[in-house]
Order: sequence, then structure tokens, then C-alpha cells
Amino acid sequence: MTASAIAVTPEHLVHLAIATMEWSDPVGLLSLLERDDASTTSQGAYERQGAFLGVDVGVGALPAPSAPGLVTPTTTLELEMAAIEAAREASLRAERLAAQAERQAEQQAQERADAEAQQQADAEAQQQADAEAQQQADAEAQQQADAEAQRRAEAERRADAAAQRRADAEAERRADAQAKQRADARAKQRAAERAPAPSTGGAWSNSPHVTWYGPGFYGNRTACGQTYTREIIGVAHKTLPCGTMVQFRWNGITATAPVIDRGPYGPAGYIFDFSAAMSCDVMKARGAPKGCFTRENVAWRVVRPSN
Repeated sequence: MTASAIAVTPEHLVHLAIATMEWSDPVGLLSLLERDDASTTSQGAYERQGAFLGVDVGVGALPAPSAPGLVTPTTTLELEMAAIEAAREASLRAERLAAQAERQAEQQAQERADAEAQQQADAEAQQQADAEAQQQADAEAQQQADAEAQRRAEAERRADAAAQRRADAEAERRADAQAKQRADARAKQRAAERAPAPSTGGAWSNSPHVTWYGPGFYGNRTACGQTYTREIIGVAHKTLPCGTMVQFRWNGITATAPVIDRGPYGPAGYIFDFSAAMSCDVMKARGAPKGCFTRENVAWRVVRPSN
């Protein structure tokens, strides 16, 4: 039986360097080693086998084979199996390194994802806090606005109440004044009705004081039945019959007016009351700024008795 040998050439080393990262199949490695023709040179076989194992094998470095010039299949197989084991271990180390690198990459990716998630959570929490702060500020502003509106409404209510009280008091005062004027007018009328009528001669008499009555009596009915206005021309007398025409003379002004009312009811010497139109217009002196005032020493006489 002739022994066969597998020679390891430099080309085998190239193929083996590639195979160590991918192959763990001994049959495949053996097929790779058998691509070239086997050598029967003992020293050359040892050198190539030493190169396969990654060591420098020289002459006499390995023990001589049992048969000169031959490498036994057993020795060659052992060398090949050792190379296969070394390749497998290198492949396992590479796989472990790759797995470790993958785990590190996954860990780094997870850390980045966790950091981004935390950053997102922090941003959302900040947004929530900002929104709550804005809501609180809006609520406080609304509360302050409501309080201010309530304060203004209360102030306006108090002002309106005070204005209403003043208006009520003024209306009551005016009503009292009008009631007093009406009462005074009725009293004057009753006194005039009780007083005797004077003689109706044509001689001039003197009235020490002649007053006038104006806005407070507008709209009232006179004792003679007329509605008293700013435009009516007439005089009031205690006893002269209604409609009696009386002539007056004062400071060069002469005018005639009818008796339309009773009065005046004052101290002695107050004989006539002029109406507003009689005092302010008819008896007004030319160029005088106004004529609405009480006159002194006015001459008067009856020019036509009433019918």
C-alpha cells in the first residue's frame, strides 16, 4: 500500500486565510488543500505543512517520517485538523467580536433612543407646565377683571342711587313750592272776595310799590279765569273787579292793562302786581337793560270799569 500525502502550497495559505472567517467544515478545507498536486518530497511537504500552520519550518525542523521521502496520511491529517481547529477558533472569536460589536451598537442605539425619549418627555412636561402656568395667569387676570367690573358696577349703582335721591328731593321741593303757590293764590282769592270794592273815580292815585310775578306762576289759572303765561298782559289787584281797565304812569311811561288776578298779598303799600309781560316789556324804559323788577311810586287810575 502506497502512502499518499497532501502538500501545502502558498496558494493554500491564501485560500485558508479566506476560509478561517467562514468555513468550519473539515471536508471543505480538505478539498481546498487538495486543489494542487500532492508532493512526494519529504522536506518540501514539511515546509509547506509548516507554512500551513503559520511557522517557519526548515530542514530538520520536523521529525523525519517513518519512511524516507514520504509524509504519512496520519501526520498530514493531524496537521490539517489542527489548522481546521485554529480556523474554527478564529471564526468563533470573530463571531464573538461581531456579536459584541452588535450588542454595543444596539446598546448605543438604545441609549440614544432613551435619551431622545427622555428629551421628548422633558419637552412635553415643560409644555404642560407652561400651559398650566398660562391657564393660571389667565384665570387670575379674569378674576381681577371680574373684580374690577364688579367694583365699577357697584360705584355706578351708588352714583345712580345718589342721583335718584337728588332728583326725588328736587321733584319733591318743586311740588311743595307749586303747592305753596297754589295755596297762596287761593288765599289771595278768598281775601279779595272778602275785601270791599274801591270807588272808581278818574283821579290819579299812587301805589308806593308795584311788584311782578313770573315763572313760578306760569301755567296756573288766575282768579279771573285766565291761564297765566309769559305773554299775558294784566295786573293783579285785591278788590278791583276782573276786567277793570287800569292806567299806569311811571317815569314817563303810560300804559293800560286789565285786572286779571287777585293780589298782591304783602305789606301795606303793595297795591298792584304786574304780569311778567306788563313789567318786563310794556313798562320797560327805553334803553334799560331789563324791566322785570319792583317799581316805586307808580301812579294809577281806573279808566274803564268792568261791565
